[in-house]
Amino acid sequence: MCILKAPNRSRSRLPYSCYSWFLLVALASGVSAQEKLPANWDAPLCKPVDRDAVHEFTREPAMKKVSPDRYEISFACKGKGDVAVAVEDASGRIVRHIGYGVLGSNAPAPFKKDSLEQTVPWDGKDEFGKYVAKPEQCRVRVSLGLNPTFDKIIGYHPKDTSSARHIAAIAADADGVYVMECLSYGAPQLRKYDHDANYVQTIYPWDPDKLDKIIIPKRTLPDAKIWRDAAPPPGSRHAPLLMGYGGTEPLWVVQNANCMAVAAGKIGLFTVGAPHDLRRVLRLRTDGTTGGESVEGPAFTHPKAAFRGQGHITMSPDGKWVFVTGQGRASHEAFGNKRDMRQERPPFTWNAVYRFAWDDKGPVIDGRDAFVGEASRDAKICGAGSDKEHLDTPQGLACDPTGRLYVADYGNNRVQVFSPEGKYLKTIPVKEPQEICIHPKTGAIYVLCFRRTGAGGGVDNKRGDAITLLKLGAFDNPAEQMRQEFPIVIPGDPRVVGYPVPVLAVDGWASETRIWLVHESGVVRVYSEKGKQWELFDDFEADVRKAGHTPHSINGGHMGYLAADPVRGHVYSGRGNIRRIDPEEGKTWQKIDLSQFPKSKWASGSLEEVAFSWDGLMHARSLQFIARFNPDKFGSPIVLNSDSEVPFDYGDEKGGVAKKGEREPALRGVISMPWAIGGPNGYNNGIGISPKGDVVALIENFQDFELFRKPSASNPTGYFDGNEFKRLLQDNEDRFRPTQFPGRPWSHGNLVWRFSRTGQIIGLDAIPGLPYSSFGIRTDAAGNVYCGVGYHMNVDGKAHVGGSIAKFAPKGARLIRDFDTPVKLDNPPQRPADFLNTGGGKIWGQNLFWSAPGLDQLHFVDPAGTGYPCECYHCKFDTDLYGRTFMPRAYGYHVAVLDANGNRICTIGRFGNADKPAMKPGDTDVGLGQCSYLATVSDKWLYIADDSNLRIIRVRLGYHTEKRAAIEK
Repeated sequence: MCILKAPNRSRSRLPYSCYSWFLLVALASGVSAQEKLPANWDAPLCKPVDRDAVHEFTREPAMKKVSPDRYEISFACKGKGDVAVAVEDASGRIVRHIGYGVLGSNAPAPFKKDSLEQTVPWDGKDEFGKYVAKPEQCRVRVSLGLNPTFDKIIGYHPKDTSSARHIAAIAADADGVYVMECLSYGAPQLRKYDHDANYVQTIYPWDPDKLDKIIIPKRTLPDAKIWRDAAPPPGSRHAPLLMGYGGTEPLWVVQNANCMAVAAGKIGLFTVGAPHDLRRVLRLRTDGTTGGESVEGPAFTHPKAAFRGQGHITMSPDGKWVFVTGQGRASHEAFGNKRDMRQERPPFTWNAVYRFAWDDKGPVIDGRDAFVGEASRDAKICGAGSDKEHLDTPQGLACDPTGRLYVADYGNNRVQVFSPEGKYLKTIPVKEPQEICIHPKTGAIYVLCFRRTGAGGGVDNKRGDAITLLKLGAFDNPAEQMRQEFPIVIPGDPRVVGYPVPVLAVDGWASETRIWLVHESGVVRVYSEKGKQWELFDDFEADVRKAGHTPHSINGGHMGYLAADPVRGHVYSGRGNIRRIDPEEGKTWQKIDLSQFPKSKWASGSLEEVAFSWDGLMHARSLQFIARFNPDKFGSPIVLNSDSEVPFDYGDEKGGVAKKGEREPALRGVISMPWAIGGPNGYNNGIGISPKGDVVALIENFQDFELFRKPSASNPTGYFDGNEFKRLLQDNEDRFRPTQFPGRPWSHGNLVWRFSRTGQIIGLDAIPGLPYSSFGIRTDAAGNVYCGVGYHMNVDGKAHVGGSIAKFAPKGARLIRDFDTPVKLDNPPQRPADFLNTGGGKIWGQNLFWSAPGLDQLHFVDPAGTGYPCECYHCKFDTDLYGRTFMPRAYGYHVAVLDANGNRICTIGRFGNADKPAMKPGDTDVGLGQCSYLATVSDKWLYIADDSNLRIIRVRLGYHTEKRAAIEK
C-alpha cells in the first residue's frame, strides 16, 4: 500500500478506493493544448500521413501582440511539410514549444487543418505556465522540414571493451590479429589489429558495403518482409536479421571463451548451443565477408539435442580441417529441467577431439567416431583414460605448420601430439595445461597453465591465482625454454567481472614474436619476447586512458538505457550501473553510486534508470521506488542520497544500505509502488516525466497472484516456495487489484500509474488491458500517454514486424482483446483490429489517438522469431516537448520520427558498423547497429545507444529552412 504525505501534516494510510478523487486532479487540466475531444471513441482518432518534401515559405513568419499577454504568430508554407514553432529568449534558448506537426488533413493542434496559412497563439507563458519576464525581448522561430544530421560519436575507442569485459578469443595470422569480445545478451565484436597492435578494421558487426558478399539471413527494408534466403529480391534494400539480444542471426549465439580459430584466410567460430540453437561452426573470412558461402557451417549434432561445455577449436594450416573438443550432450528437456548431463542418453560428455571438413554438411559429431580419444557410453568415466590413446578433460587445441595436432590433456598433466591422420606421436609433460599455441614459423610450443576452478571455465578470482606461460621447443625437442607468471586478478581490482577466462594467441608474423594475452578480465595486453622473458609491448586499457577515455564504460549487454539532462547537457547511460558523461567532452564517464537508493524487496536486484523533467530534475527509478534529485547538488563521486534529493511531498521515507554498522541517511520523499515484479532479470518497464514534472510509470503486475505458486514441469514447487509465498502474500495483502472487464487479459499485464509533481497518486490503472510485454512510457503537458505496446500493429490485415507505439487519451483509454481473457468479449468492435498477436488474436484500442508499428527489439513478437515470450530485450522510445516521438526500429537499424498526431516525418540511420559509413558532422547518412534506446534534448539533440558498435551517436536536430521574427512594434 502507498503512503500519502501532505505537506506539513502527519501521514495517513488511505484505501485504494479513495484514490479516485486524486484522479480528478490529473484530468482537470485535461487537453488544454488540443481541440475538444469526445468523452469516448472507438476507432483511432488520427489518420497519420507522410510529410511533403517541400520546405519553403510563401510568407515569412511574423509575430505581433494583439492584447495583453496574447500574441499571434503567422506564416504560410508552400507544401504540406512539417513545421516547428517555438518562442526563444534573447539568448536563443527555447522558453516555449508552441507546436510541431505536418500541415494538412491530420495537422496536430495548434495548427489549422487543411491549410498552408497558419496563425497560432502564444499566451506569453513558458513551459511551466509562468509568464515570461521580458516577452518583448523574445522572438519566434519557425522551422520547416526536420533535417537530422550526424554530429559526433561519444564513448567509442577501437581498443576499448564494454562494461562486460569478456574477451573470448584471440587468433593471429599473416594479415593481423583478431580479437573477439562476446557479450552475454549483446552483439559480439570481432576487430582486426595489425602486428603492432594498431586497429585496422571491424570484421563483425558486418561491413555494410559488403553485404552482397556476406551470405547470412537478411531482412528487406522498409517493407519488413523477412527473407531468410541469401538473396533478397533484386533491388531491395536489406540488412542483417537482428535477433533478440542485439546480435544478428546467427552470430548472436557466439558467447563462449576460446571460440575462434583462424587459418588460410578463414575464421571459424562455434556457437554456444542452447535450447533454440544447435551448436555449430560459423564460417567467416578475414576480409570481412563469408567468402561466397553461407555463414552457417556444419552442425555438431541433430536437431533434438544441443551441446554444451567449455569447447575449444583449431584449424589445419590450410583451412581444410576443423578440430573441436570439450563437448557435452544436453537435450532441450535438460535445459528446462536443469538435469545433469549424465541423465541424458549416452554418450554424455566426450574426452575426445573431433575432426571434420570446413564444408562438411553435418552433423559432424553425432554418430561419428572421435578423431582422437574416446566418446564413451560409460557415465562414470565418459571415455577418460591415461594411456596414449585416451584423454582426460582435453582443453586447448593447436596445429603446427606441418598439420600435427597438439591437445592440452589437462587431466593427465600433459600435451599429446598426433599426426594429421590422428596417429599418436608424442607426449610432452606439462602441469595443468589449458591453452596452447604453436609458432607458425619455428614450431615452438606455447602453453598457458592454470587450474580451472571457477564458473564458466575461468579462474576463481577469489583465490587470486596466477597463471603460468611456458615456451617449449618445437616437436623434435620440446624442452622448456621460458617460464613466466602473470596475475589473473590484482587484489581489489574493481575491473574484474565474474571469473576471468585467460586467453592466449601467438603472433609469429610480427617483427619479433609477440604474445597476445588476456590475464585480467577484459584487458588485452601484448608482450614481446626479449631474451628469457616477455616484456609489455602494448596495453589496450592504457591506450584507451591515454586517449582520454574512461575504459569499459559503454554498455556491455542488453538494456543500455539513455537519458539526457536538458539543463546541464549531461547524458546518462546504463541499467543499474549508471554512468554520466558530458557529451561535449565525450570521453570521461562518472559512475553513479546507487548504494543509498532504496532496494525493492521482491525484485531480483535494484536495476535503476533515470529520466529528467524539463527543469533538469533527475528522477531515478528501481522496480518499486522513484526518487527525485537535483544534479546541481551532486558531489564527487556522485551519490544518489539525501544531500541532493528533492523529496516528493506525498512520498515515503526510505533508508539506504547500512555501511560499517551505521545506517545511511534516509531519503525523505520517495514514491512507492507496492506491487512491482520485473521478471527474472529485474528490469522495470519505464518511467516518463511530463514538462510540468508529473510522473507516469509502467508497473508489471500479476493480477492473478495464485499463478505464482502453481507448479510447472521446470519448477515443481512453483514460482516461490511455501514460506516465501506466505511472506509475499502477507506483505501484499493490501495490494492494488485492477478491475476486470470483458476482453481484459488477467494473469499478467502492465499497469500505468500516474503521480503529480508532488508525488500524489492521480491514477492507478490509466490504460487497462496493456499486455506484460509493454515497454517505454511518456506523457505530455495535456496528460496524454505514449506507450510501447507488445503487440503487432495491424497493417493492411497483416501483423507488422515488432511491437508498436500508441498514444492514448488521459481518460477512458484501454485495450481489449478476443482471446485468453477470464471475462469473454462477447461484442467486439465491428471494425478491423488495431493490433494482432503472434497467434492471430485481435486487439482493439479505445480512446486511442494513433498507433505506429515496428517498436522493436520486442523480438518475440517478430514473426521470424521463435514466439518465445521473453522480455529480456526490448526498446524504449522518447517524446520531446513538441509531442514529437523518436521510435527505435532496431530491426531496421533506424529511428522513426512521428509528430503529435502520428504523422510520419522521416527516419534516421541505416545499418552500419564502427568503420562505415564514415561519418562527419553534417552528414545525413548515419550508420547504426542495434539501436534500442535513445534520448532527446528537445529541438537540439538526439542521442542513440548504438550498442552493437559500443558507442553513442549524437544527431543534430536541424531543419531545411528556418526563419526568426521579433515582436512587431
